[in-house]
Amino acid sequence: MGSAVKKENTIDVGPLLGPARRTITVDSKIDVPAFDDLRFVRPAHVVLELRGVDRGIRIQGTIDAQAMADCRRCLEEVEIPLHLDVDERVAPGEEADPLSETNVLTGERLDLGDFVRQLTTTALPMGALCSEDCQGLCPQCGRNRNNGACTCPPLGDTDNGQS
Repeated sequence: MGSAVKKENTIDVGPLLGPARRTITVDSKIDVPAFDDLRFVRPAHVVLELRGVDRGIRIQGTIDAQAMADCRRCLEEVEIPLHLDVDERVAPGEEADPLSETNVLTGERLDLGDFVRQLTTTALPMGALCSEDCQGLCPQCGRNRNNGACTCPPLGDTDNGQS
């Protein structure tokens, strides 16, 4: 059974929670909001299969997204491709607790947008680097050291006229 994701990115998963244990397939583009210094240049491509299990839902599939961030050393823009293999279980919570691990499922409504946001933002690095050998910015003049050396004296090598 296929299902279209509505504009608000929620899905009625009632048929999955009943005794029939149906399956819902999702193949959709989901907007991922910016998070900290991470920006998503286009919607994430989400291909998921949702199945009723026990008292919850098993979600399997993939999420492909492209994030942009500033390098934590030189501040140049960094492109971060992201491919996630998804195998998660969610169960309805007793109340809508925004800090709960099950906050994406309220009653029979699955907030697919929040589910995708949570998975993508936790899979991305805490601080992006343009490359492992990034030289960063000169702390004195601010020049990007990856583009060449500056003429500033090394820190700690100041001559105040005393010998």
